[in-house]
Amino acid sequence: MQPNKRPERDYVAKMHDDPCQAPLTCNPNIHGFPLGMCGASCVHLLPNGACGDFLDVDGYQNCLRGGIDNAACVARFVFPTQLHACDAEHACRQDYVCVRTKVAGAGACMPTYFVYPLRNDGYPLKR
Repeated sequence: MQPNKRPERDYVAKMHDDPCQAPLTCNPNIHGFPLGMCGASCVHLLPNGACGDFLDVDGYQNCLRGGIDNAACVARFVFPTQLHACDAEHACRQDYVCVRTKVAGAGACMPTYFVYPLRNDGYPLKR
């Protein structure tokens, strides 16, 4: 961090790219992932990989708006994705949180903006 007498001019120096390692691909900022996010299929997990459920938010919300029940929407718009692994000793980067996976004691790093307080008792629309 390079501080300045005027705090609004502070900046981080010597930033570097951290490219995704194969078979992961990068979802860049243009796809809604600030600073990018590495992801892949869960078929071949990397040593530092974890399989977590990922949500197609737009598809899921539109499904609920259509009056379809939650279980059907989840089956259609939640899919397993390989993410960076985390646990009590291995934290995620600062803008991610460690979410529980189906493996006891293991977690996956998820962008905070993908952890929604979703309602599972129907979509409350007034028409």
